[in-house]
Amino acid sequence: TVMSIPVDILTDQQVNNVEDALRNVSGVSKFKQGNGGEEKFSIRGFDASQSLYKDGARINNPYNATNIATTETSNIERYDVLKGPSAILYGSGEPGGIINYITKKPLFDRTYRSAEAIFGSYDYYRGELDLTAPLGSGFAYRLVSSIEDSGSQRDHTYRDRWLLAPSIGWQPGDSTNIVLQYEYITDAYTQDRGQ
Repeated sequence: TVMSIPVDILTDQQVNNVEDALRNVSGVSKFKQGNGGEEKFSIRGFDASQSLYKDGARINNPYNATNIATTETSNIERYDVLKGPSAILYGSGEPGGIINYITKKPLFDRTYRSAEAIFGSYDYYRGELDLTAPLGSGFAYRLVSSIEDSGSQRDHTYRDRWLLAPSIGWQPGDSTNIVLQYEYITDAYTQDRGQ
């Protein structure tokens, strides 16, 4: 079983964390959040910490899967969840399935600009910027950036993070795209075990 959560749903639901996005998929649930900075999901009851991918490449450490950093969602185009034993196509992993984050790529056929600001309780502030356009001669660029500053219902608890993700693409033919991407994330937060 394959389930994709496209950017239209993510935009409509104002998703700004992976947990909210994966609520759209049956059989997938978050089962651990520790220290304010790690995510662990289960698929069909199996631990999926060995089964997280970004653009088809594993993003977690197979020897220390207990510390998987919280994913920044502003550079995610869609989430693909492959459930069941067919997930073995991606190599070793749990039998429950895999979660594949698909990042945003440059658009060669149109210009797209988006700026968003979100404000919430406990000093929550978030801004996102997404720019892409063709450059001519088969080239295109994309720049995704976000910043988040938030507090908590508990005193002296905070999170400050920002993302910068530029990319450039070249389309030498109709069936070939070459994309160079860079993603820089800084994330400072207070360990919050809920006590």
